[in-house]
Amino acid sequence: MADTARILTAATPFLRFCLHIMFCAKNFSLALFDPRGPIISIKAYNFQTRLEPFICIIRRPPCEMTAYDHGLDTTVRAHTHGCLGSIHYPSYLIKISDETWYRAECVPLWLSTSLFGRGTVVFNARDHSEPNEPLRVLKNAWREDGRLKVSDL
Repeated sequence: MADTARILTAATPFLRFCLHIMFCAKNFSLALFDPRGPIISIKAYNFQTRLEPFICIIRRPPCEMTAYDHGLDTTVRAHTHGCLGSIHYPSYLIKISDETWYRAECVPLWLSTSLFGRGTVVFNARDHSEPNEPLRVLKNAWREDGRLKVSDL
């Protein structure tokens, strides 16, 4: 399950956590994976005898939750040239400050493949308000407040 979470977070830039349903025989439970580690529900349900919670859990994520509810970083928006969930790689708008947004160009140059790390993504990017300026390299990484900055290391 952790390996699946690692692959999902590596393949989905800006995903800060991911939710999973775990099955063991007739029982299921929920897990949330983020860079700090997994959180697994203590209670397991038998989906044959407790069908209603199972249906609610299966139905709610695609029907009632947004991409941000599914773990997408709240400082990221999809640019108009792509749509989150489409077959084309989306162009992301990344909030740098209150007035500065950068547009990530094409696929990432590099993605971290570790599950419990900084979730680093490196893109070619441009200032969204200056579409003709040269490309820059944009690195986005998650860091817990108490964790050392890369520059301090």
